Formats: sequence, C-alpha cells, structure tokens
Amino acid sequence: MRTLLPEIRREHAGDNALGDDLDLLEGQVQRCRTILREMVAFGQAQLSQVPERLTVGQFVHVCMERFQLLRPEADVALSVEPGAERLALRSPPGLRHALINLLNNAVEASSLNGSAFVGFDIRVEGPWLVLTVTDEGPGFDEADELGTLGLSQKATGLGIGLALAEATAERLDGELAASNTGHGAQMRLRLPLSVIGDHA
Repeated sequence: MRTLLPEIRREHAGDNALGDDLDLLEGQVQRCRTILREMVAFGQAQLSQVPERLTVGQFVHVCMERFQLLRPEADVALSVEPGAERLALRSPPGLRHALINLLNNAVEASSLNGSAFVGFDIRVEGPWLVLTVTDEGPGFDEADELGTLGLSQKATGLGIGLALAEATAERLDGELAASNTGHGAQMRLRLPLSVIGDHA
C-alpha cells in the first residue's frame, strides 16, 4: 500500500477530493506500520529475556531520549524523585517499550485539545516504583472503561499500546491504573521493587 499510494497520487494529481482521502489513507497506513513495528519489537524483547542493569535515572534518560526522537513536538514535564533516581534496576524486557507507548498515547491525547503536554513523574512509594504519565486530552468517556485498558475507547484511538503496557505490568506482578484528572487522563504504572530492583 505504501508503494501504491504515491503512484495513485501522481495519476490523480488534479483530484483534490481524492487527495484528501489519500492523505487520510497514508496516515492510517503509517500508523499500522508503526504498530506492527512496536509489536515485533515487544515480541523480540520478550524472547530475549535479558534484563538491563542500570539506575532508574539512566532508565528514564534512555526512555526520554527515544521518546523525544519519536515525538519531538512533545512538551514533557519530567519529575524524578531524587531517592528514586539512584535506585538500581534490573529493567525487564518490554518495560521501556511499554513506557514509551504510554508517553506516546499521552501526547496524542493532548494534541486533541491543541496541547503538546505530557507529564511524567517517577517516585518510590513503599515497596513500589511508581511511574505516572498524564496528558491534557479529553480523558476517558466512561468510568467503567478505566478497568479495561486494552478495550479503551479513549479518544487517542487504538488501545494496542495500552494493552501491551498492561500485559507488561501483569507479567511483573505490577498494575496499570487509569483515571481522569479533570483536565485530562492519568496512567499510573506501579511495579514491585522486589521484582525489578537490582539486589545484587
């Protein structure tokens, strides 16, 4: 489809209505391509099963570096609790990818309200590492959708990224909770330090 679209566009260069449809189709094809790449990357990470050893600060830095390359328009408000920043991790396969999915969903949600804001807060709460991603989008439509993330009708569109993030949380004995904040939505990923902490 990516090969055919430019040819169709050239053959019908004067048809403005068709051009608009082709723009839409091209955007959807690109989105499908991105999602497929994400699913492949997630699968490869799951198969590798080799955790990275690094601090929370280093982990967040790598995530942000990758995310800003993918979404340079995002205006990220990053907050890392000093005690959490120095914490040693054995970062499991798929965790970075799951987090980038949440950040990506947040910037897409904010864009629906003309904003580029993404909030990203990292802290330790007792035995948990808590990573919270907030947006300034329209939020979730109904309260009962907050418990079924993979099936969410959130206005950002496809819920595949949320489903993958939720699967990662469950695999690590953690949890992914969604809520509305009054001016957007919030995704709260809680992971047990007993599982992801580097105790060596």
